[in-house]
Amino acid sequence: MNLSVIGVILGLVLLFVLCMKGINVYVVSISAGLLVAVFSALSGSELGVYDAMMTHYGGGFGGFLGRYFFLFLFGSIFGKLMDITGAAYSIATAIVKLFGKSKAVIALIIAVGCLAYGGLNGFVAIFASLPVMTKVFKESNLPRRFMPALYLFGAGTFANAGPGSPQMLNIICTQAVGLEPSGGLVAGIVGSGVVFVVGTVWLMRIIKKAVAAGEQFDVRSTDVEWDDSRKIPMWLQAVLPLVVVILGINLKINGVALFKVEVGLVIGCISVVICCFSCVEWKKLLGHIGDGCSNAIMMVGSVAAMTGFGTLVTNSPAYQVIIDFATGLPFSPLITLAIAMNIMCAITATASGACGIIAPALGPLFVNMGLNPNAVARVMAISATGFDSVPHNGTISAIINNICYETYESAYPTIFKLCVITPLIGTVFAIITSVIIY
Repeated sequence: MNLSVIGVILGLVLLFVLCMKGINVYVVSISAGLLVAVFSALSGSELGVYDAMMTHYGGGFGGFLGRYFFLFLFGSIFGKLMDITGAAYSIATAIVKLFGKSKAVIALIIAVGCLAYGGLNGFVAIFASLPVMTKVFKESNLPRRFMPALYLFGAGTFANAGPGSPQMLNIICTQAVGLEPSGGLVAGIVGSGVVFVVGTVWLMRIIKKAVAAGEQFDVRSTDVEWDDSRKIPMWLQAVLPLVVVILGINLKINGVALFKVEVGLVIGCISVVICCFSCVEWKKLLGHIGDGCSNAIMMVGSVAAMTGFGTLVTNSPAYQVIIDFATGLPFSPLITLAIAMNIMCAITATASGACGIIAPALGPLFVNMGLNPNAVARVMAISATGFDSVPHNGTISAIINNICYETYESAYPTIFKLCVITPLIGTVFAIITSVIIY
């Protein structure tokens, strides 16, 4: 085994260990990148450590920012506006009322999924969803320890990877192989549909068993509930911006999408202000938009840091050795692609970060091997929502500990079932469907 390969392996191990310890993502990616660069130089690479970091890590970091900054920016502002106007709360409560308390779990999953599918970032949407979830769980007397799993399943699996979704994961995977957001439509519907059905039924059975065992909702001083005295828009007003975004980026005229994704999100932001005009706190509007910008900087920077590391790896002497090994596995190419994606997701603990690292490299590679781009994009997207939900995922940690105030012991086992195992099942169906139709 040459030194460059050893460096990549050690870099990935360091990435995993530091992520597990909750170390800052910039420290993690730069440290792991330096390790790869040092071993690459020792193996005889033409670029020294300094040049490798500046050219490849810096180039990957800056390139990602250049491509996706506005997508993160307008997506974050859109989510913030949906939150502060009460539009997201209005949509969620309307769906819950439609299904009734007897189907509270299904209603909440659909509500959260609609917000995510409409363009709200997963970490932003939790603040709009939590008051609704708390209220419904309390009124239905359901064990609150299942709220993190329900939210993460609704926002981070089928809605995150579904065809047509403006979420970062879907955009990266489809753009990597030159497709529109709706690319791989049939395989995406089948795979995401299986994830939704299996996960929903499984969660209902888990909660039913817990309730039968005597578990109940316990009221806490930290509970976040919506101030009912605040004015919120009617559900039809609230849902229109989501419809505008989804249709705008997916409808085509003469084969061309009506709006680019970023433009669709900008129009979505404008739509929120227009549709929810009477619920906008005008004096605070610019401050809220500024908060959305700050959130976007934090999110895009984190993913770009991981992408910089991935770019460094793909330009190391070890990369071709790794590619030859991966493509030589005794599995079909789509299965190999899904395995590679899950390994990277487990290491980086982020679906969008892993896709930023691996999709631009492996997507075109597998297309050049003769696979249909629709199959490649959809398998990458759905499989990426599996092992990204490892314990050291930053969003999971924040939602369990700092937002829902639960413990890993009580909340994570259900998260693993819904957000790791269920997407793996969906990936299998996406692969089977892709083989049949593409």
